[in-house]
Formats: sequence, C-alpha cells, structure tokens
Amino acid sequence: MIENPPLVSIITPSFNRADLIGQAIDSVLKQNYSPIEHIIIDGGSTDGTLDLLAQFPHLKVISEPDKGIYDALNKGLRMAQGEIIGFLNTDDLYAPDVLMDIVGPFADPLVEAVAGRAGVFRLGKDGNVENGREITPTSPENLLEREILGNPAINAWFFRRSIFDGIGVFNTGYRIVADREFMIRLALADIVYARTDHLVYRYRRHSGSLTLNEDQTFLSEIMLEHLKMTDDFLEKAGLPGPARQYLKKMRTRDTVMMAIFRLHKWDPGQAWFYTREGIRYDWIWPLKFTLEVVDRLKNAFLRRISRA
Repeated sequence: MIENPPLVSIITPSFNRADLIGQAIDSVLKQNYSPIEHIIIDGGSTDGTLDLLAQFPHLKVISEPDKGIYDALNKGLRMAQGEIIGFLNTDDLYAPDVLMDIVGPFADPLVEAVAGRAGVFRLGKDGNVENGREITPTSPENLLEREILGNPAINAWFFRRSIFDGIGVFNTGYRIVADREFMIRLALADIVYARTDHLVYRYRRHSGSLTLNEDQTFLSEIMLEHLKMTDDFLEKAGLPGPARQYLKKMRTRDTVMMAIFRLHKWDPGQAWFYTREGIRYDWIWPLKFTLEVVDRLKNAFLRRISRA
C-alpha cells in the first residue's frame, strides 16, 4: 500500500456517447486505487448521456458547448485537483487494477510521467471481443521518434500536473491531432518518465472513432492537420536536428501516401496539392513517390500471381 496516496484526476471529454460512456466509467470504478476524481466534460449531449451520468453521483460533470475534444480536456485540466492526471475517452477502457502500478513510480519526485502499454480491441459480429495490436512504451532515447512517426498513445500515459504548467496544455487549433502535438512538445522537453509493462489502456476500434475507425473516415482531415503541425514545428527557431529529421520524414510519408490515395480516387488536383506539399521539404520527393508506386504495383502483381 502507498502511504498518503495522491489524488488521481481522470478527465473524460464527452459528446453523445450514451451507448459507451457507462463502460468507461465502470473501468474507473473497478480500479484498486483511491482517491480518484473522475471529471466528465460534456459538450452538450442530447442522446441521454446526461441522464446516464446522473446515475453516478461521484462524477464531476460539466455540460456546455465547447470547441471540441481538446477544448474539453483543457477545461478538465483547469478543474482537476489531482497531483496525477490521466485522460480516458468515452469509447475506451482502463485495464483492470492498473492505477496502483501507475501511481507507485510517482513516489520519486523526479518522475514527471508514467507510461504503460495500450491495446486495441473491437467487438466482432458475434459480440465477442477481438484483441488487436498493442503499443508498448518506448525508451527516452526513442521517444521523440515514436511521438512523431508512431502512435503517441497518450491515454496510456499519466502525468504530474506540473507538466502542463511547464509545456502548456492542448493546442485547440487542431481538432484531431492535438494529442500528438502535445506529446511531441513533451518529448522535446526531455522529461523524466517511468515505464510499466502492464497493459494500462484499451482503445476501442469502431466506426465512430476519430482515429480507429475501419473506413478511415477522417484520414484526409488528419493528414491536413499533420501538414499544419509539421509546418508549425519546422518553422520554429532552434528546433533540434533529430526533430527536424523526423518531422520531414513524417511529412514525406504522409504526402506520398495521400498523393497515391488521391490518384486512386481520380482526384488529380488533390494529388498535385500533396505533391507540392511534399516537395517543399524534400527535393527528392518525386523519386520516393515513384519508388512507392513501383513497390505497390509489384506487391499487387505478386498477390495476383499467388492467387492464380
């Protein structure tokens, strides 16, 4: 047991998720830890979410119009009283009995954050849980590369509240990728953090998810925000060389993929837009585009041969 355990604040942004938010709340209630405050920042739901939330008197709930997920998270940060802060989406879950393992490393005053494993799951057509890939926390020397080129998995992290005083809160200029932008700032700040091998967070893949939906509904919006984000960082004076390298690599990867995607959709105007955006920071972008097209054609040909 931890003597004088610190208060943990869990912040959940919510909007019209009456079908799922109860499961998220239950995943907090089932933790083997106390004290916890669970803050719900609701954007003005009209689907019965507020009636459901009223069944949980321990929750701290604000329901009012907001400017999106990250505006809601920033409101929650202003309300939070805990020394340790975590973020739980309405459609996701905490793994059982993880908070004690998360809080333990914070006993070291030098530790500013703790990161755990995250898993992705979905419900199959038969209603059974199908587990997908896992995201493992990386070492400090690889953190910057992970946050730029990989999956930031911010929900599997818990933060000492002083971090937000030091590097700021979420940038509401981004509707979808502000978590990645925040985690890049975190990596650039060279914080001290601990890692746990425990599965901490379970992301739900479903059609309504902004980033984990099956048909990539928000792909174009995500890629446009990535362009804005890479522009914003690359224009900063004093950006470290590795960060500049990873951001350019991210931009090339995204623009090559989107140029091919738009050509496949018979949209040459948008394909040319992504071509221009890629060349801005990578003068050999046309060669990389050509090699990617050739590689995809080769793989398609081999798949066809194997089925013949």
